[in-house]
Amino acid sequence: MLLSYLRLSILTLLCWFSPVLPLVAQVTRYVSTTGTNTDPTSATSWATSTTNLQGAIDASAFNDNIWVADGLYKPTTTTGPASRSISFSMKAGGTIHGGFAGNETRLNQRPTLKPDYPHSRATLVTRPVLPTIATTLCETQWG
Repeated sequence: MLLSYLRLSILTLLCWFSPVLPLVAQVTRYVSTTGTNTDPTSATSWATSTTNLQGAIDASAFNDNIWVADGLYKPTTTTGPASRSISFSMKAGGTIHGGFAGNETRLNQRPTLKPDYPHSRATLVTRPVLPTIATTLCETQWG
């Protein structure tokens, strides 16, 4: 009886602490040009979105998502020659989705991007020195 109880206890512990089956919830952080949240860790809805794209990246863990509303995002407000070496720094294992209107609750609700239409929704990530050279962010996965 004691041996059977010990086996069950060990099996229970292995299931609870197994690195093979992590029980970590996936978090989605929201970034928009109108966000007022100064704490990217709590930017977990469009209503609590942040303007700090790098902060949202830094706050994200493996397998998290970042949803970015259409707009222009810069890694710094610094100008001049020093700003040329500043860029967004990605983390392994996350996904960034761009082109949102800012009211979606599911990924498939994003507006369709039409590259040949000048008012199509797009998310631009750029350096402040070269605002005309920008990357359109539709789907980016790093890791």
